Amino acid sequence: MKKIILTIAILVSIQPGFSFPERNLKIYVYTKPGGAIDVFIRKFQSIAKQFVDKEILVVNKPGAGGIISLKHLKRKPDGHTVMAVTKSNIGKIAGLRKGLKVDDFHWITTFVTDPESIIVNSAGDIRDWKTFIEAKDKELLWCGPAIGGNDHIMAMKIWKTLGIKGKWIPYSGGGKAVAALMGKHCDLYVGNPGDVIGKEGVINIAIAAPERMKDKFSHIATFKELGVTELDNEIMWRGLAGPKKMTAKQEAFWADLVKKVSETDEWKAFQKKKGSKIYLVQGDEFDHLVSNEFKEFKEIILELRKNK
Repeated sequence: MKKIILTIAILVSIQPGFSFPERNLKIYVYTKPGGAIDVFIRKFQSIAKQFVDKEILVVNKPGAGGIISLKHLKRKPDGHTVMAVTKSNIGKIAGLRKGLKVDDFHWITTFVTDPESIIVNSAGDIRDWKTFIEAKDKELLWCGPAIGGNDHIMAMKIWKTLGIKGKWIPYSGGGKAVAALMGKHCDLYVGNPGDVIGKEGVINIAIAAPERMKDKFSHIATFKELGVTELDNEIMWRGLAGPKKMTAKQEAFWADLVKKVSETDEWKAFQKKKGSKIYLVQGDEFDHLVSNEFKEFKEIILELRKNK
């Protein structure tokens, strides 16, 4: 039903007399400048401006793995302000005992996806898959952003699947976690393949994808190739969410804008460089995706709390 409404709204939104947006637009980013989602959204902003006659502002509201930004978004009266969201935000909401629910927001659209990966320091004690497996009986230090985010949950899935112990060291963002790995303050980092770009000495040793990636990441083995069959489709998606009070027309405007940007050669080239894939999930399909992921995160978090 939502998909039908969204389609009708898109048709209405391109008709004469549709006045949205009436003022400048804002996109909240839940990390500090330089974080992965911040980089994606600023590129999106630079391309999207050709399709909009109002300014698009990127506003960083970091804190609590996105909870601060989500609380600000919830209070917004309409769809002139949206938020750049990731799968990690669903995990953070699932970890709350009260305060926010996924139903507090309109899940507008995804725009890209990346497979999860294990990254190590090539000069460290854990420098490849072989040394990782040899040391799996030790309590290794795993670093990444935000307790309860997608990367943390991915680490716990790896621990459970391989029957190993691990200790999660959270940092305020992925960039700081990678820096910690480069400085040998932790043994492994959970992130996405593109996180190694421009970072000397850090390499991917396994990706959670059904098959190998192409181009510059084609050398990375999949978990399945390495004998781990349960982790072959673990992804990090990035997209947009809006406040509950936004209208179907406003939601359609943002969904259509993401489609337009996704069709540009500049956006396609940017995703190829990052190792990401264009991934458009909108309407009822996105709601269904979020609902299923919330349930999965909730089960994992409850299990984690039970075993503490």
